[in-house]
Amino acid sequence: MDRYSQTEAATKAHGTRRGQQVARRPLAPGALAFRVPEAAMMFGLSRSKVWAMIAAGDLPARKIGAATVILRQDIESYLAGTAPRTKSAQ
Repeated sequence: MDRYSQTEAATKAHGTRRGQQVARRPLAPGALAFRVPEAAMMFGLSRSKVWAMIAAGDLPARKIGAATVILRQDIESYLAGTAPRTKSAQ
């Protein structure tokens, strides 16, 4: 199987094309926190843009074990244009 066929087979198996992101599972309606790929889908942005927002301090994130999560209220605050909670305000 050549390289193109392998990519095409993976695309059919996972239902994605190169460059697209798909959440591993549907978003839970009552979830309190989301991982970066899920938050990116909520924002309609790429994962790298969400990581850049976190690195710039515009969007607070937390580590839970190996997972980086963003609280629902921080996403809502960001979208509403209000300042998200900072570590000093917790």
